Amino acid sequence: MNHITLAAALLTVLAAPGASAQGADGAKPKSREEVRTEAIRSHKDGTMRHSEAEPKSEPFRSEKSRKEVSAAGVRSHKDGTMLHSEAEPKSEAFKPGKSRKDVKAETIRSHKDGTMLHGGEAAAPEAK
Repeated sequence: MNHITLAAALLTVLAAPGASAQGADGAKPKSREEVRTEAIRSHKDGTMRHSEAEPKSEPFRSEKSRKEVSAAGVRSHKDGTMLHSEAEPKSEAFKPGKSRKDVKAETIRSHKDGTMLHGGEAAAPEAK
């Protein structure tokens, strides 16, 4: 019998008019328009949270113009210092020892005389 009385009392309190119109601190909840306006404002100023990402602290302000940034990108691409994915920039220390013509001639010569390694021969030479 106590369970029925307790359930009836709980339903009476919850069904009372205005019981859900106030928060736990007694403050009146915001209207739909107030919530909408607040959401738009927080989205524009960057403080709105999207999933678990942190809101922006303040908008990024570049110290260089678009033209300066573009020119720097073109320069770094031409001089070989631009990074592509995880590759290291071009080193000034590397100097080829042979010309392209010399390397091609060496390749043709080694193919004709049978000293060129093919396929798995380079990794595991045959035992004689």
